[in-house]
Amino acid sequence: MSVTEKLMAPGQFTVQLDKTIVPNTIINQLDAWGNIVIVPADLNVTEFSDATLLGAASYVGILYALEIGDEENVVLTGQGMVAYLGSSDSTGMPIAETGGPTGVRSYSNETLENVLDTTGTPKGLLRDESGNQGPIRKGTITDTGTNYTGKHYTESALKAIKYVCQEVGAEFKISTTGLLSAGPSSSIFAGHSSNPTSIIVRNQSGEDPNITGLTTTSLVAQYDASEFVNKVELVASKFGYEANYGAATASSNPYKDIFGTALKRTQYISDPQTPNTSRNQRASAYLNELNEIKKTLNVSLQEYDIAGDFEVGDKIFIHDPDIGFVDTEADRVAESRSNLFETIYQGQILNPTKIRILGITWPVKNGYGVFYRKSDGSYIELTDYMLFETGDVQLEIGDVAPSLSESLSFSGYTLDTVGGEDKSVPNTPSSLSQVAGTYTDGNGVSKAFIKLSWTAPTNTDGSVITDGAYYRVRFKAKADSLSNNINDSTGSQVTDYQFQTVTFGTTEFVIYDLSPNTFYEVGVQAVDQSGFTSSFASISSVQTPRDGSAPNKPDTFATIASNPLRVQFIHNLGQAKNDAGSAVSPVVNFTLAKDIDHLNIYASTTSGFDLGYNSTTKKVTNSSFKIGELKATHSHITNGIPTVGYVDLDNATTHYFRCTAVDSSGNESEPSDEQSGNADLVDTAHIANLAVTEAIIGNAAVTNAKIANLAVGTANIQDAAITNAKIDSLNANKITAGTIDANRLDLSGKLSVGAAASDINSNSTTISGGKITAGTLAVTDADISGTLNFNKISSNSINIIRDHIADNAINNSKIEDDAVNENKVASNSLTDASISSLNLSNITVTGSISAARITSGTMSADRISGGTLQGMTISGATISAVGISSVGAISSGGAVTGTSATFSGVVKGTTFQSSTNNSQVGFGTTSVFIRGGGSTNITAGSTNKSHGTWAPSINNLYDLGTTSLKWDDVRATNSTIQTSDINLKDNVVTTDLGLDFINDLTPIEYTWKAFGGGEEDDKTIEPIAGTRTHLGFSAQDIKDKLITHKGDDQNVAIYTESQYADDFDEENDTNEYGLRIGELIPVLTKAIQELSTKVQELTARIEVLEG
Repeated sequence: MSVTEKLMAPGQFTVQLDKTIVPNTIINQLDAWGNIVIVPADLNVTEFSDATLLGAASYVGILYALEIGDEENVVLTGQGMVAYLGSSDSTGMPIAETGGPTGVRSYSNETLENVLDTTGTPKGLLRDESGNQGPIRKGTITDTGTNYTGKHYTESALKAIKYVCQEVGAEFKISTTGLLSAGPSSSIFAGHSSNPTSIIVRNQSGEDPNITGLTTTSLVAQYDASEFVNKVELVASKFGYEANYGAATASSNPYKDIFGTALKRTQYISDPQTPNTSRNQRASAYLNELNEIKKTLNVSLQEYDIAGDFEVGDKIFIHDPDIGFVDTEADRVAESRSNLFETIYQGQILNPTKIRILGITWPVKNGYGVFYRKSDGSYIELTDYMLFETGDVQLEIGDVAPSLSESLSFSGYTLDTVGGEDKSVPNTPSSLSQVAGTYTDGNGVSKAFIKLSWTAPTNTDGSVITDGAYYRVRFKAKADSLSNNINDSTGSQVTDYQFQTVTFGTTEFVIYDLSPNTFYEVGVQAVDQSGFTSSFASISSVQTPRDGSAPNKPDTFATIASNPLRVQFIHNLGQAKNDAGSAVSPVVNFTLAKDIDHLNIYASTTSGFDLGYNSTTKKVTNSSFKIGELKATHSHITNGIPTVGYVDLDNATTHYFRCTAVDSSGNESEPSDEQSGNADLVDTAHIANLAVTEAIIGNAAVTNAKIANLAVGTANIQDAAITNAKIDSLNANKITAGTIDANRLDLSGKLSVGAAASDINSNSTTISGGKITAGTLAVTDADISGTLNFNKISSNSINIIRDHIADNAINNSKIEDDAVNENKVASNSLTDASISSLNLSNITVTGSISAARITSGTMSADRISGGTLQGMTISGATISAVGISSVGAISSGGAVTGTSATFSGVVKGTTFQSSTNNSQVGFGTTSVFIRGGGSTNITAGSTNKSHGTWAPSINNLYDLGTTSLKWDDVRATNSTIQTSDINLKDNVVTTDLGLDFINDLTPIEYTWKAFGGGEEDDKTIEPIAGTRTHLGFSAQDIKDKLITHKGDDQNVAIYTESQYADDFDEENDTNEYGLRIGELIPVLTKAIQELSTKVQELTARIEVLEG
């Protein structure tokens, strides 16, 4: 995270934002080609105008790229303001927007200011062809006294301006407000014509009233004489009757060869844009730059004030005699100075040398203000989201900029044939021939090439071409090996050519990176310096050879996961055989050849199926087994990414699988070993109960095929939901007895089995037995002729017995033993006279015997066996208190009934029960239970259990536990069910809480403090601190984040408080907070949906990148 500034070059910057806190609304506004503005203090941008902020900025850059990585940062990168003119010689603000001679800007003896900004003809380099101002505008221009003559055409404005400045002895810089100042270096940079204000002294630093001493943490010095030459030969132009040479020779030569002879080194330079009048001047400029020893320093500074210490292009003092950074008499004379450089630093008189700041790299530190400037001049503050940097400032210090080719448009050149003036058009190159072949690129992918050769043409008038610029080579793919047209993504045949250029004078060229086994059209065209072109010499069809080798045998699939209708395949792209054809054990993943294109998948329901591999054609012969393909490229192998795919397959029957590897030439490998599935896709067993909710099932998604037989029970059918139209057939078992009378039956035409229509009609009174299916007729009140077999009488047809048995017809012999029970004896029908003798051992009394039935004084305690007299056997109010002789007379299991009873001492028993509604209070060994009728009860005891359904008396009113009295753990087999009926909900909208909110939350680990314990009247239970680590959230934190995302007036019920008073004092917050964890599930769902959308977008981009 730093800024690098360069002399007359774009430089670069990197700024990082904290991804965990910067909102997406900010990130989404950071568009490319906006500006990053850095000021030396944090300030409120709303208080300043655009012009004021730019003027106060220490740096303004152009945003090129934004990257959101896996780490917790957002990275912004770009270049400085010079990039508006150009990021290179060939990329940037254009000089020529119109082709041909009218696009050339030709200057003749113009001042620097006119060349840069004139509105006449030609327009200045800072303006477009129409004269409109560009992104960089004229600032202060100081004339150098030298005018400029030259032409500029197909180049960036940056290259042209640098060239012009060098020609007239000027330099330039661009301010943070977008203004270009140019002139002699002393007019725009500090320390050139006056003493610098800063000094570097090795191993010495500190404050001094005369000069600023820069504190260094490291200082690396070096020199470089590798570019030394004592002569430059320049071809200033290749136009005209003959080549115009420019030359310059050094006046002195300090270097010797191994034999002591003066060292001779010459640089031959081609610079076609230099006019004839400037040839020697240009050659001298090259010579001066090349034969000078480059002295450079890389310096690290502890402190650097971006607001004013110095800037790129300034000169500073440096004193380091050990490596020659000291002013000498020889230097003074060479530079025609009257005095040595001299300064007083910390009481010492020093003779330092001046050296130039060529580059500065400084960290963006805490305390700076960082802003994004939109194209409309509005600002977005980024300071609060910055990941600031600490570290030293790096200085690049030297005599000249090290990138000579950029600053002087330098290129090495070997002389071509030159001749007379040539304004002719080149002829078509002749004897075009080709040779095609294959090779393997650095990624291991099989590629093809076509080598073209031709004979250099003459001009159309027969003259020799002396102004040849280059050859243009074009090519395009026409068809594959089967003569199928090569189509683009829209399905249209490819018609566009690709082009490459070849230096004129070269008569052969190799086109690389082609597809094997493909037909191409190729051609060559000559282009001269005037832009005139020849026709193309073409070869209409060249077939590149196919790759001769197939991939090695692949390993089996890593995973074959299936369900009844689909199979997933995962392959780790390992080879089971090596290049020698030997088996590999163990198989190493991602070792297949990198020219792989895909895997073919073959399947059969028969084990041992043979694909019939042909090693000559490198194909399987039984391709009918193929069921699909898995895409695989060199990227999978290089980056260690398994290939994954799905095939729709009815897998009810066991299938066996094999695969082959196919390369980009179509060669197919030997098949893999056979295997069957070894895993399951997501099926019913993998889905938890209640995991698929109504919201997950789309409308009309559940069809008949998705409902299992017998899956719809009575509870699933709404009352009155079954209409006549829904009933297909109905048998007698489905009709409640006695619910259909004769009025409901229309038998006409309905008895089809053995009964003709004539058998049953309005005049017929009988149905013969032959017409009734056995077992289908229940006889009640009917006339039956003949004898009635009682086996034919339904057990429920009691009316037949009652109405057809004569009085007194049933005697003792007709009654089976034990056949008469209490249900057969009418109430009050047995009198004393009806009972001759009674054995009480055979009688069980389930009701009661009233006192009237017992002769007074005849029943004493010794007549009642223990446990035989139960509570329900004693009628109310029949045993009075005086009837109980002593404690213990009512034993366990006994009962006392009545309107009231008073006991003293211990009352023993297990159950007290109401005689009217079966309500009970029971006493066990370690528990007491209360039963309010029926089978539901509460048991209170050592295990604190409750049985049956327990519900509040009023719906939606009571809580289980309170803020101060909580349950520790609540255990249940199934989850709790919350009311979620949409009909009970109001103000329903889609939540806007999603991924941003989740990213803001802080998951925590914690243990519980000691709290709880007994109440005031129970001091035996002490509070116990937690010992296990829990995972969760802070309710207060979630409340704060809800306020951030929803506003101060939010009322989201994810958290709870013990009070919600309007005048609540947050500083003395004694509230106890809670969380409804379940209400975070919709937020997590929304976050997953947002992530899913991003994954889909990224997947689509990956698919595009992978072709």
